Amino acid sequence: MGFEIVSESVEHKWDLTKQDRYKNGKKDLIDRWQEEKTPVEFRAIMIAQMEKYQRRYGKKDDPQLESYKLCDYANRLHEYEKNIAKNPDYHNPE
Repeated sequence: MGFEIVSESVEHKWDLTKQDRYKNGKKDLIDRWQEEKTPVEFRAIMIAQMEKYQRRYGKKDDPQLESYKLCDYANRLHEYEKNIAKNPDYHNPE
């Protein structure tokens, strides 16, 4: 995932943009799932990932980082749903 610590201060801040290796048209795993999976499969994967971070919240990583990860999955699923509503073939843009 594209998380990078921007500040080491007591108040941690993470950059939720994709890592440099995924910029310039390269796709991360979520992008590939979106293209390769059916809408039902993609939704299930995204919801499962959100549940994973919810269940381990504060147990593995800093709660702020976990909340950012949860938000990233939720935001990307939300964008997917908005695009599907506009164009039912969006899940397979090729």
